[in-house]
Amino acid sequence: MGNIVLLDDLTINKIAAGEVIERPASVIKEMVENSIDAGATNIVVEIKNGGISFIKITDNGKGIAQDDLEIAFERHATSKIRSADDLDTVTSMGFRGEALASIAAISNVELISKTQQQENGYKVVVEAGDILEKEIAPSSVGTSITVKYKFLKKDYTESGYIEDVITRIALVNPQIAFKLINNGKTVIQTNGNGDMKTVVYSIYGKTVAESISPVSYTYEDIKVDGVIGKPEIARSNRSNQLFFVNKRYVRDKVLTSATEQAYKGMIPLGKFGFVILNITIAPARVDVNVHPAKLEVRFQEENKIFQAIYHAIKDTLLKNEDKDGLFGNRNTNEKQIEEYTKRESEIKTNAQEKTYAFE
Repeated sequence: MGNIVLLDDLTINKIAAGEVIERPASVIKEMVENSIDAGATNIVVEIKNGGISFIKITDNGKGIAQDDLEIAFERHATSKIRSADDLDTVTSMGFRGEALASIAAISNVELISKTQQQENGYKVVVEAGDILEKEIAPSSVGTSITVKYKFLKKDYTESGYIEDVITRIALVNPQIAFKLINNGKTVIQTNGNGDMKTVVYSIYGKTVAESISPVSYTYEDIKVDGVIGKPEIARSNRSNQLFFVNKRYVRDKVLTSATEQAYKGMIPLGKFGFVILNITIAPARVDVNVHPAKLEVRFQEENKIFQAIYHAIKDTLLKNEDKDGLFGNRNTNEKQIEEYTKRESEIKTNAQEKTYAFE
């Protein structure tokens, strides 16, 4: 008899859980992204002990129909795509259909949901992949999902990861009101008024909010939006450099390298500019399937992405320099512009040769 066997669904889901939802923060990220895809304008995340003992996400999205509740926990069950061709045009935050199945494989999940068309809400309870309960439950339109599981990390560590996740999602979705409650205390709250500066104020405080400039830049068919910080709020690490592609948080050396080049000569060595930027690009030109948690991407044309980020930041800094007196006097300003023009030519050459200054 051979040694190779097909794994059962529960084992497959537990493996997927290890890849995709390895900690409470990852569970919350997946669930909040589902809420955003459902059109929610108000999302409340509640945790206890850093999410180790209790996670609850409540939204006012369109909800899940009664007939879809059970299948929603099946692996690769998704409403986002229908075929492989859709992968080239998908714009939703989630699309693989693995999150709910993976979470339910390693935890106890209670999901209550109601659509606008339904008279009643419905509840399902799933544990280790098995549906334990399914019944009518009081609910407003939207979805509430509660996850109970014993994670291994210390709760204060997990709380930090969860705050990071909500911070990133809130910053790139200023039109959605977010609230994060930890052990009964509200630690993050945004009002969903659509103003990114207001979100920055809520999360980073008044000093930072008063030291940022809006960015709106188009390079060919690539659009870059967000905010960047003035040189005086540059930090000694990259923790405040957040990049998004089609509103999905990513880590990418092309983006950090372009940012470093754009700020060069404006901030001291060893300092890093405050940057929160979203790149809007045709889905077919970026592969988001590179990393299990979708944190890394592969761009079809890295040189264009590099230049888009570089010019978006540099042009914004130069536009503001006279108004804010960033460089002291006119002679210095003209020198900076001259250096920028020279460096711009170098950047274009380097981009064409794909010789990025990666660390």
